[in-house]
Amino acid sequence: MRPIGYWLDRTDLAFTTTMNAMLAGAGLTRLAWQVLNVVEADPRATDTARLAPPGSASVSPPSARPPPPASRPRSAGPRSAPWSG
Repeated sequence: MRPIGYWLDRTDLAFTTTMNAMLAGAGLTRLAWQVLNVVEADPRATDTARLAPPGSASVSPPSARPPPPASRPRSAGPRSAPWSG
């Protein structure tokens, strides 16, 4: 019996291969398609450090990036996991 990681890796490889073949006609890969979906959902998504290929010169230093949007305030009440008793 193989470990779960083996099957997850095999599934991801099969999925990526199939997606790349389907998207090839549009000149896209699975990764490019995922990036386009993120940008479509939130056009302000500009985290170039995560979206740019490793070693790319297009990545701006952290000081040049706009600050992230303010987060929602959290409730002051206690937090517990649904499975805790």
